Amino acid sequence: MAPPVLLERPFPSRRFPGLLLAALVLRLSFSDACEAPPTFEAMELIGKPKPYYKIGERVDYKCKKGYFYIPPLATHSICDRNHTWLPVSDEGCYREMCPHIQDPLNGEAVLANESYAFGSEIHFICNEGYYLIGKDILYCELKDTVAVWSGKPPICEKVLCTPPPKIKNGKHTFSEVEVFEYLDAVTYSCDPAPGPDPFSLIGESTIYCGNNSTWSHAAPECKGNLSIYFLLHL
Repeated sequence: MAPPVLLERPFPSRRFPGLLLAALVLRLSFSDACEAPPTFEAMELIGKPKPYYKIGERVDYKCKKGYFYIPPLATHSICDRNHTWLPVSDEGCYREMCPHIQDPLNGEAVLANESYAFGSEIHFICNEGYYLIGKDILYCELKDTVAVWSGKPPICEKVLCTPPPKIKNGKHTFSEVEVFEYLDAVTYSCDPAPGPDPFSLIGESTIYCGNNSTWSHAAPECKGNLSIYFLLHL
């Protein structure tokens, strides 16, 4: 009778303890380390992050683009024995600042969030009697590594009006003036009628130069009483 055939195992028993030991060593090494270091809004890790770091291993940070560093806060951390990173923050990194903008003449510049840091806005308002030429809002933007405004500051120009319209059978005061300033007013009156039917003023007798360089009301008309009668009874 033939002796029994011994089947060969797929993994020799002498190799299995070695694999088990390697896996155990790898697990112990991971448990005795720190995971990836923390991330921040204003600073970033120098170099590529690793999945695990040894006890005592140090990582260094730098301020991100658009931020600058002011000492003395640390910008590095160390993997501690309790498998956590020593405290570190990005409070030492400050946003790049746009240049200061003064109030325009006869106006005001208002910071939307009271900051000149990139990402902020500045709004421009003109005093009464003046109007804005240019953009009323500028944005602090990042160009390469420098914070700059999105455009030139506007200016405030005085509101001016051209002479009001002339009317038939009447006139207005200051007819010799060629340019009127804000709130300058003129008063209309009718001429004497050539006959027994006098002229009457229809509309606002006094109008003034208002916003947008326009007059507050349309010019009035001078009409005879008979004309007014027929108009009212049409």
